[in-house]
Amino acid sequence: MISTIAAKTFEGLVSLKLLMLGNNRISIIAANTFEDLVSLEILQLYSNSISSLPDGLFSNNTNLKRVMLGNNRISIIPVNAFEDLVLLELLNLRTNTLSSLPFELFSKNINLRTIYLNKNTFSSLPEELFSKNINLQKVDLNGNNLNSLPQGLLSSNIKLQYIDLSRNAFTTVSANIFMAMTNVTALYLFQNQLLCCNMTDLFEWAAIQTKATLYGDCTDFGIVTNIQEFNISHCKIPVDGQWGSWTTTSCSMTCGNGMIYRNRTCNNPSPSDGGKNCQGVDNESSICNLGDCPVDGHWGLWSSVRCSVTCGNGIRIRTRRCDNPAPSGGGNGCVGCDMKRKLCSLGKCHKS
Repeated sequence: MISTIAAKTFEGLVSLKLLMLGNNRISIIAANTFEDLVSLEILQLYSNSISSLPDGLFSNNTNLKRVMLGNNRISIIPVNAFEDLVLLELLNLRTNTLSSLPFELFSKNINLRTIYLNKNTFSSLPEELFSKNINLQKVDLNGNNLNSLPQGLLSSNIKLQYIDLSRNAFTTVSANIFMAMTNVTALYLFQNQLLCCNMTDLFEWAAIQTKATLYGDCTDFGIVTNIQEFNISHCKIPVDGQWGSWTTTSCSMTCGNGMIYRNRTCNNPSPSDGGKNCQGVDNESSICNLGDCPVDGHWGLWSSVRCSVTCGNGIRIRTRRCDNPAPSGGGNGCVGCDMKRKLCSLGKCHKS
């Protein structure tokens, strides 16, 4: 059995189209091992002991259509590992030890139709992983540790027909991973921990597809139920209340100190089917001041003044001030005069 492939092992084999190296003990591959295989279309490295792929391993193999790397020990794949394989149609990475993938790993593989990622250790996948693979028809993610998938993961794959999500840790799978209408014919969900009433959007999505069939089981109120037999009308999903927008009043006074009130309602949405009420207060108040109120002036009392002479004719003068109160805040002044004169007479003066 082969354990190592040295550099230049296939030197000069420029016309070779099929290379079968499966079921060996290969653990190391030199970066330039395949550089002369410019016509290679099928490469089978299945069931070896490969743990990593060197950068540029497939850089000259632009005619590759099928690459089989399953049943190895690959734990990390360089971000540019497959960037030159624009004709790639099938990629098999099943049964390795992969736990994560770069989001742009398959961005150049626009002709990719089938990908096997099953039996690895993925717990999550990047949202854009398949965004460029418009010809993708089959995705196998069976036997990983996935408990959720990012929204829109498969929304660009207009030709997608087959998805296997069996044997993962899902409690729900949402329709938001797909586009609204698809060509999906089968979605496999066996051996998860699915709760039927947590997947109502997926059931509703499947019902409007022309071909889609869901396969697997889910738990309905403690009873394991075939997904195809589940009736979503049995579900009452609690909806927690959320606050609507605040509405704010104007100041309660047009001048001076007043109050502003604001209110909100728990109706966005309202709680239903046992959902929780909104947390927090539904009204608040604060002090407002729109400036001093205008005060019109009013006259104070007239002053008392004696006659200007002690005998004979004189003048008595009275005054008053506009200070009861004084005008303020743009209020009007007092109307009328602030002084009055009046003749006074204290009798004839006596000659001495």
